[in-house]
Amino acid sequence: MLEMAPEPEPPARLTIVPDEFVNPAPIPSATRAAVERWIEDPSSLEFGAPGDPIAAILLRAPPRLHPGPEEKAPKGVPNEEGSAASGKSTDDLFQRVVDTAVGLQQSYLAVQGPPGTGKTTVGARIIASAVEQGLTVAVTANSHKVIHNMMRKAAENLGSRQIKSNFIVVSSNATQDVEDMYSAGQGFVQVMRISSASKFPAEDLEPSGENGARCGAVIGATAWGLSNKRLAEVADLLVVDEAGQVPVSRLPAMGRCLAKRSRGGVVLLGDQMQLANPSEGVHPGDGGDSCLEYLLQDQPVISRDYGFFLPVSFRLHPELCQVVSALAYQRQLTSHKSTLRRRLVLADTEIVKREAGVQIVPVPHLGNLQESDEEALTVAQIVRELCDNRAVQFDDSGERRQLTLNDIVIVTPFNQQRLKLEDELGPGARIGTVDLFQGQEAAVVIVSLARSGDASGILDEGGVDELEMLGSGAGGGGRGTQFVLDLRRLNVAISRAQCLAMVVMSPGLAQGVANSVPQMRTLSFACKLLEFSGADGGKQLP
Repeated sequence: MLEMAPEPEPPARLTIVPDEFVNPAPIPSATRAAVERWIEDPSSLEFGAPGDPIAAILLRAPPRLHPGPEEKAPKGVPNEEGSAASGKSTDDLFQRVVDTAVGLQQSYLAVQGPPGTGKTTVGARIIASAVEQGLTVAVTANSHKVIHNMMRKAAENLGSRQIKSNFIVVSSNATQDVEDMYSAGQGFVQVMRISSASKFPAEDLEPSGENGARCGAVIGATAWGLSNKRLAEVADLLVVDEAGQVPVSRLPAMGRCLAKRSRGGVVLLGDQMQLANPSEGVHPGDGGDSCLEYLLQDQPVISRDYGFFLPVSFRLHPELCQVVSALAYQRQLTSHKSTLRRRLVLADTEIVKREAGVQIVPVPHLGNLQESDEEALTVAQIVRELCDNRAVQFDDSGERRQLTLNDIVIVTPFNQQRLKLEDELGPGARIGTVDLFQGQEAAVVIVSLARSGDASGILDEGGVDELEMLGSGAGGGGRGTQFVLDLRRLNVAISRAQCLAMVVMSPGLAQGVANSVPQMRTLSFACKLLEFSGADGGKQLP
């Protein structure tokens, strides 16, 4: 019941639903300006035409790289112990990426960085190297948090090398982030925060360095800031972090910030095999794709013609990395040799059978759409086994310590199952959906899929099967088996783990009738997951 007092006068328009509308301005007008420019000068839209990196991305034209990835990036084939590429080969690759990005001449570079491969490190080095050469770099992403983290890493790099620069943060509330950037820069990085792009101080971008040389600068802003007229043509290089999520439809607007100088362009950093562009709308054609999704068109691994693939994970244990690589990266991802020291030692555990890698825990149940008591109880038992003095962890230094609740991340696709797990495990447990933990890591990850599946279920193209249609009143919400078994979401969940990932799931998810190729892929993926559930606690992919 909604009760309103007679005074004061109620507003003419009233809603009990929160107003979550986000004004897109000035993105539409900046996009329109870019399109009008292309109409006036269509030569930039010719395939392979020089001079417009945004147009080249939209045309999916291969970039012009100076120098380019001349030799194939090292795959790092594991040896008998499961170790991988050496640090030297990784450093060489990082430097080649940096040199190529800073050497762009009105072109673009895409860099695919799977979990723990050093994508942020590479991005920070690119920014620092560009600043050292007197360039102005614009850094953007979907969130201020991601932008500021990249800028802090770049400030740390610049400070350690005693390179002076100016940082400008466009954000209404980032006081602590600004302080962190300043501290990381060790006094060599001056940081200014402005609440709105309309207050952008263009005159402060080119302070004099020693002998009057140009001093590089870094600007951090979302698409709203970079689309503002005050930032028009202020940057030489645009670095798009988490480009596997940033919508490609925003690129023309963000391109407004790029100056038409001989050097510079666009760097896309991200991984299209992790969470896609979050969207609540329906877009025509490829308009709803992220930058990397659009550019690479379902390629799980970027080709050498378009940029670099970072092939060595500093997070994943070799046994875990082998699974992630086979499922998502065409076996081209490997682990750094230091990850061999990350493992668990088990004692008298009933459910947990593996010390590293992936273990599937089959839990039969029927009729569950978005929550499962059976899986919640199983997850709770796994946590008790790991924390009740029955599991210890060796970290990177080889030190042995007791596993704690903070070393475990529990992921589920559904908020209903999250609430059930919180009730079962109590406060202190790290529980959430995949979106919450992207970018984080833990020694052990437990994934609870919660959904039953149904042997007579027929999947439709939208991922809603008969079980969901019959149970839509119970909170089905259109998130069926295809959502639960989405490769990218599971890739993010599993790859949060340093040592061991455990997937608690109903065997019924691998049963059903497929009427299309996407449905066949979903069921095939479920069957492949269940291949890990042998009596020995699971086996690796063949």
